[in-house]
Amino acid sequence: MSRNTSLLTRIHARLTTTDVFVGSWMFVTVVAYYHNFLFVQSTALSYVYAFASYGVGVVYARYDTTGKHLLAIGTIGGFLELLGDYFLVTIAGTLVYPSGYPFLLRSPVYMPFAWALLIVFMGYVALRLADEYGTAAAYLGPAIFAFLAESGYESLASQGGGWTYLTAPLGWIGHAPLFIVVAEAVMFASSYYWVRQNILVGGIGIGSTISISYVGIYYLFVVIGSLL
Repeated sequence: MSRNTSLLTRIHARLTTTDVFVGSWMFVTVVAYYHNFLFVQSTALSYVYAFASYGVGVVYARYDTTGKHLLAIGTIGGFLELLGDYFLVTIAGTLVYPSGYPFLLRSPVYMPFAWALLIVFMGYVALRLADEYGTAAAYLGPAIFAFLAESGYESLASQGGGWTYLTAPLGWIGHAPLFIVVAEAVMFASSYYWVRQNILVGGIGIGSTISISYVGIYYLFVVIGSLL
């Protein structure tokens, strides 16, 4: 009991007010989407949650320079991620979004804003890990977190009406293609590098990394699959 108390005390001592805010913002956003995918399964609600959470980020960015920096990078990266979705939907033919809602290229209009939030959250985690534990943790932490969290999230979204996947070279994790989960771990391993750059370089860098990761890992897995 005393060891647990001591651990909690050390964790609490390291937390900043911003940590608590960003952590709560991330937690509420994730719970909202889990609620939708598990119980409501409404594409319209995905729009509401994405824009509402992004709006929180806009307000936060007005009062915090790091938040402003991360949100700007995330927004640029989120819109460039549309190219990754275009590849998955049109070229690879593996990703399908529900029809009947506004689209940008091949993605629902809310998707760039949802990606902006994910980039902000991963970028913030990377920066704080660097502060507390060093650069190795800053690179590895988001990658591990993405692999573990996104495997469940992608699978749940596929079951809950957010989007579906049709094919998966080298197999699945639940209802999520293995290559998607690996690609998301790879792309977010770079978060720490990109969020330390200026807004334009960081935004283009993380957005390009997202698309390159999807394309590269997909074809790598296709090649490996053809050899097995």
